Amino acid sequence: RVGFIHFFKAGEILVREWDIDKEELRPRKIDNPELEIKRIRDNLIELDKFLGPYDYKSLAKWRQLTDTVTEDAVKNCAPECGIIRTNIELKSCPDSERPRGQNLGEVKNYKNVWYDDLLPNLEPIAGTAPRFTPLPERIPRNCSPSEISQHHMDSIAAVDKCLESFENSDDLMQEIQLSFVFFHPGCSLESLNHWRKLLNILCNSEKAVEKHKLFYMKYLEVLQYQLPQLPSEFMEQNDKNTIYKDIRNLIQNCLAGSLHPSGDRLMESLRKTMKWKFDG
Repeated sequence: RVGFIHFFKAGEILVREWDIDKEELRPRKIDNPELEIKRIRDNLIELDKFLGPYDYKSLAKWRQLTDTVTEDAVKNCAPECGIIRTNIELKSCPDSERPRGQNLGEVKNYKNVWYDDLLPNLEPIAGTAPRFTPLPERIPRNCSPSEISQHHMDSIAAVDKCLESFENSDDLMQEIQLSFVFFHPGCSLESLNHWRKLLNILCNSEKAVEKHKLFYMKYLEVLQYQLPQLPSEFMEQNDKNTIYKDIRNLIQNCLAGSLHPSGDRLMESLRKTMKWKFDG
């Protein structure tokens, strides 16, 4: 799947053409694109009879999914190439850098080897990946056993670091919404992974819910519209579904704190739209 995202202004006309070789849309390659846009604008009435009716039900849903997104956020997060792909394009890995060429016997403490260390160091081709803000690890490397337990029980440290990475909480909310729509309907798996990592950080801290109340009130509202749009494989209500587990933890944290009404609204909404139950 290949697509693009554009922040349309009132009355704006955007023209794309089909690239036969790449089998995707690309910017129009003509000498005077502005003249073509003017001709289209001057003949909108003639063009209208060739167009299908606009789906206003989809418009309402789209507004719910993108109500905080600004033009600057789209420019900052979209790939430089302007194309959103299901999978980002990766540089080939030299044979000398493949993990199979490494001797794990040389590692002094095998227990400390991370899964990422066993994978080839593949890098995206410049300009093809979504440009999201790097996120902190929920459990940093080289933590002591007691610190690991602390981070696992409450992710407040990761939440604070995440918010510090943005100029304000509104920018984080825009990135949450954009990463979701890059996946739905953009089908970008890299964006889905970013959205899920944010979910795991933000949902597992009772302290953060108390500390950042206004942010979490909006986050619960955003999730209310996002979650029903997930593919069916992410809607299973069981402990193997990490999305369900994170949402359950978030609701518990809200009900335990001062966001009880917001937590109740999300819980009731998901019971109706996704048949999820959170009893106990």
